[in-house]
Amino acid sequence: ERRYARDRLRFASLATRTHEFVDRGIAVPARAAMADAARRVGTAAEGAQRTLGWFALAALVLVALVSLGTVWSVAGPVRRLTAATRELADGRLGTRVPRGGAPEFDGLAASFNAMAAELETAQQAVLAHSQELEARVDERTRQLRHLALHDPLTALPNRRHLHASLAEALADGGARGTRTALLVLDLDNFKVVNDSLGHEFGDLVLQAAGERLRAVIGEAGSVARLGGDE
Repeated sequence: ERRYARDRLRFASLATRTHEFVDRGIAVPARAAMADAARRVGTAAEGAQRTLGWFALAALVLVALVSLGTVWSVAGPVRRLTAATRELADGRLGTRVPRGGAPEFDGLAASFNAMAAELETAQQAVLAHSQELEARVDERTRQLRHLALHDPLTALPNRRHLHASLAEALADGGARGTRTALLVLDLDNFKVVNDSLGHEFGDLVLQAAGERLRAVIGEAGSVARLGGDE
């Protein structure tokens, strides 16, 4: 019994020392290691959470930038096309849309520029034709006015022109207190010239007579053909 008691005491003492050894040598360091691991895990989790937050924010910013870029890439060409269309409608046919951007908008810009160039060319052609027509009308108007007041054979003023010139000369002479002389000439035997030499030769005689009379009178008066050989 005494041996059993001593063994029992020895065993209890050994167990106590073993427990203390295990507690100090293994349990305490293990708990400390676990606590340190837990802290590290928590820190890593917080860092991962922050990293995920930054990644999420970066992704949102990237999506926003991409969206803005997409909207700008669409809105910019559309705005330029709209402005160019308004200018073209206002008559500014020299308007052109800058090329570039998405292929679809670049194709639209190319088509718009080609259409504007065709319209400008057509307008220039219309203006040139209009100017040509105006020049022809002016020339024809001058010819008609000249024919209305001049004899087509001798190019001398006709009866209408004579009446207007005579009225103007009489009014001017009345205002100045001067007189106006009127001389009527008739080519004698002119019918003989036409009958013997032909009307073409008679026309040449009338033209020569008109030129001689105009050369003799000069700027001192005017010569007109009343008709026939007068």
